[in-house]
Amino acid sequence: MIVLTVSAFLAVVAVATAIALVDNWIRGREVYNQLVHERALVRAGFVPVVDSPEIRQRPRLPRGRAGVSPAFTKRAPRAPRRAIAPLGEALGVA
Repeated sequence: MIVLTVSAFLAVVAVATAIALVDNWIRGREVYNQLVHERALVRAGFVPVVDSPEIRQRPRLPRGRAGVSPAFTKRAPRAPRRAIAPLGEALGVA
């Protein structure tokens, strides 16, 4: 009984493997034909256009700074407030 069960299991696995191989062969053939077609278009002088979801307009920001742009973070450091007071007194603003 065990031999019959193992044989049936191996037969099912063999059929599933054969179906998967045929499916992959069909998909691979379709993709290969598409590549041949695109190569012929490129050789004819046409330029392939990349789909818009594949193009990022801005670089991806790190996770912790979702709202801060890279240009804002690279500014020069601000002067301390105590340095502004003597300037105001020198100008007569204070």
